[in-house]
Amino acid sequence: MSLKNSQAVAPLNLIHSFLDQSQNFDVLWKNGDLKIIQKIDSKCVTILSSAVGEVLERQDTDGKSFIQINFQSQVKILITETLIGFKPSDITSLDMSKIPKVVTTPDLVSVQQALQDCLYYDQFEDLEVLKKVYLSILSGAIKSGFAMVDESQWIQSFSSHQLKAAA
Repeated sequence: MSLKNSQAVAPLNLIHSFLDQSQNFDVLWKNGDLKIIQKIDSKCVTILSSAVGEVLERQDTDGKSFIQINFQSQVKILITETLIGFKPSDITSLDMSKIPKVVTTPDLVSVQQALQDCLYYDQFEDLEVLKKVYLSILSGAIKSGFAMVDESQWIQSFSSHQLKAAA
């Protein structure tokens, strides 16, 4: 193994060691890259060794350890004992101060339920804001490396259904 390859693998080894201490993730090595499956919702993120800038070990205000992965693309993710967090994407005309600075893929389920409730209870005034929140979280997940095909298809289907309901 060349020096360059061993330097790229070292951050992945740090990530793998951190995840080994948790029962909440499945971790697979694939072609020198790390595939992480978050057990709470079976969402998967692949971390390419060539894309990692640095890995920082940190602690939250309660003293719990987590790691911050800074990618060369300027994207960052946080991995705690239970979840992978990421920054939601900016969406035009969405007040980003109303959304947490760090979100997780399970947050999409909550927003999805709220969208369905809006339709069921005819609360259309919240619908557009919630759609933007959903898209913000979804886009942030995709930028962070999550495979989110089903969630992308769901929001397209939802938007199509919403148009039919409004007609």
